[in-house]
Amino acid sequence: QHALWLQLQADVYGRPVRRTRTREAAATGAAMLAGVGVGIYPSVEAAVAKVVRWHDETVMPEPARVAVYNDVYSLYKELYPTLCQTFRALSDAVTRGSL
Repeated sequence: QHALWLQLQADVYGRPVRRTRTREAAATGAAMLAGVGVGIYPSVEAAVAKVVRWHDETVMPEPARVAVYNDVYSLYKELYPTLCQTFRALSDAVTRGSL
């Protein structure tokens, strides 16, 4: 719901982002996916159409920031194979409570 977070998403995705009226979007999304899984909704699209209510506001991506994120993502993709084991070790340490 926060304007900065929505702008960040628009810039990272390089796509417009619409604000929902939903307060607990993560919980609502999980409930919709569960509804699809048990057959209450035939698809994610149907669940969204039935449940989600939108604000009129759409946050547009800033082209200069989109370009920066695209460049950084390219570097990340190059580094990932080398750092994959390190990421797993960090994740394991967090899971164990070591960090």
